[in-house]
Amino acid sequence: MSKISYPKSCNVVRVQIEKLQMKILIYSILLNIASSIYAVEELTWTPVNIPELEFSRPWTRDFGVWFYDNFGWLNSGSQIWVTNNAGRSWKPSLERPENRIFYDSYFINSLEGWAVAGIFPSFLFHTVDGGISWETIEFQNFDNSSLIRIYFKDSLNGIAVFAVDKDAIHWDSDVIALTKDGGKHWDVIQRPRGAFGILTRAGDSVWIDYADSEKAFFTPNFGTNVYKLPGYLFYPAFLPSLYGWTLNYTLFFGGSIQWDVCVTHDGGFTWSPSILSLQGPSSDSHISICLLAEGEGAILWSSKGSTLLFYTNDGGTTWLKYNVPIISGYNLMCNRDRRELWLITDFTYGKITTLFYASIPDLTVVHNYRKLLTPWGAIKQEKE
Repeated sequence: MSKISYPKSCNVVRVQIEKLQMKILIYSILLNIASSIYAVEELTWTPVNIPELEFSRPWTRDFGVWFYDNFGWLNSGSQIWVTNNAGRSWKPSLERPENRIFYDSYFINSLEGWAVAGIFPSFLFHTVDGGISWETIEFQNFDNSSLIRIYFKDSLNGIAVFAVDKDAIHWDSDVIALTKDGGKHWDVIQRPRGAFGILTRAGDSVWIDYADSEKAFFTPNFGTNVYKLPGYLFYPAFLPSLYGWTLNYTLFFGGSIQWDVCVTHDGGFTWSPSILSLQGPSSDSHISICLLAEGEGAILWSSKGSTLLFYTNDGGTTWLKYNVPIISGYNLMCNRDRRELWLITDFTYGKITTLFYASIPDLTVVHNYRKLLTPWGAIKQEKE
């Protein structure tokens, strides 16, 4: 770096500028060092081939993979699959009845679970042996309605969404109901005036969102109290602590869309400003959220024929960006116990033959190092 000459009358200014230049130089050096330490290899995505697997609608949150450590289940819409080795191999567990779609499924542990299929009429299935065998539950039905969403916190207590038929073709609104006998009888607790709500589950807390009608409901105590949230939820993800992420989007003239990732600490009553913004064409982009822990999660972003993954473990202060060598990525899921990301892809419209998973790198040491950097690159002195 060449030295700059200044008139003698500018000695004070010269000293200040040279100090500023030195700070910038130090900061650049330290930032480069930090970046090299922070750099990690690309995530390695391992394919899991299931030749018979076919997803009905891979872009929706109804279908995907969920885990309890090594045990997991997969809802493809046409079948329920199970795994006992963390998804390295899968076995078909339940075929759809009368060519109907499985709209929802949930296991409370590695043995007991439920699955819902069909609309007008709908079917409710139950297993207590990890999906080896299933029984059909004859359940109380409301007039002109079908069971479409379920969540159980134990063998008896569950919450569900029923779609109410309008004219045998369109559904008009939903009924939110509770059961205390494993799904045989249901009691209405809310009529939200929305259609086809989607459940997000976390402990005793449940969220029902209606993105099309821009409304959402929340119960922190499994239906004892139900609150209407001040805004809508789009691809939300929550933890039992009520920490969560959701997406907000803005459409621009010309066909582009901006996605903003927002954070809540109170179940969705208040949201922080965006911690990440992504923009692309609205007709050729898809985004999905995976929340691993408070402050830690990943965003899958597919746009213009490419797929990117953004990962943070410090609440969005720092993001890592990965190029995902898979052209079309739809749903991003996770196995929190094993710290793995799962990706559902669409190779041909509606037909999926491969799932991918990748292990999440441990970045704790890197983040601890970065926290020692001041805005000018100096190292903070921290007391023991």
